[in-house]
Amino acid sequence: MNKPAAITAYVDADTLAVVEQLAAAQGRSVADLAAEAIRLVAGHQAESVTLTETALLASLAEAERQIDDGAFAKQEDVEDWIAGLRRDPAA
Repeated sequence: MNKPAAITAYVDADTLAVVEQLAAAQGRSVADLAAEAIRLVAGHQAESVTLTETALLASLAEAERQIDDGAFAKQEDVEDWIAGLRRDPAA
């Protein structure tokens, strides 16, 4: 396991009370219980990311890069191009 790092999380009073009760019942610190909860949720969410989602995120990142580079067409230009194809399909 890596060296622990500290984080701060704000929760409502009701959630804190539940966490404190659970920690006390298990003989653990609130920090230990919170760290386990974060590990479990992070692990679950990491496992639930599918290849499709990963590919989509990569595609979006590439699209944003192209936009930043100015490699895109305005909707009006695309509509004009399509209209031209309809008038002359050989174009």
